[in-house]
Amino acid sequence: MMNRLPERIHIVGASGAGKSAISRRIAATRDMPTVELDSLFWQAGWVPLATDVYTDRVRQAASGARWVMDGRHAFDQVHGIVAPRTELLIWLDPPLPVLTLRAFRRTLLRRLRNQQLWAGNVEDWRLALSAWYHGSCVPFRENRDLYERLISTHYGNAQVRRVRTARDAGRLMSWLGTRTP
Repeated sequence: MMNRLPERIHIVGASGAGKSAISRRIAATRDMPTVELDSLFWQAGWVPLATDVYTDRVRQAASGARWVMDGRHAFDQVHGIVAPRTELLIWLDPPLPVLTLRAFRRTLLRRLRNQQLWAGNVEDWRLALSAWYHGSCVPFRENRDLYERLISTHYGNAQVRRVRTARDAGRLMSWLGTRTP
């Protein structure tokens, strides 16, 4: 158990799990910079960045002394960069019905607000729901297996907190907000 609060926090989980929301809350509470992997990954027109450029950007972001990083884009390519520097890994793992509701609500609100995301992209219903379905719903069990394997083999130096419920999230936020760095 750490005697101080972690300074480098990585948050992973399926689409709709709440990675960005928790990342922003932690960063605001702890006055830490945030690194949103989506913002490093996507270019205009929903075009992914070339792998070598993306991994260079992740490497640069992960080299900082303090950060809250959220996301899972090309997780298999960047975990080797991020994992050795991560002090706390937060795995958001809510049940599938919760993911479904959150993903639908988020997509609906983004579309109604015509909210610009990374690189000026605006969420498209078909793209968002297809990405959620194929990235979270269909391989839900496989994602869990992947995270379990990657965490056990690559995040050995990090403290791991698996968050499944709102109560778990509340406990985590309380722990992060009440102890001094």
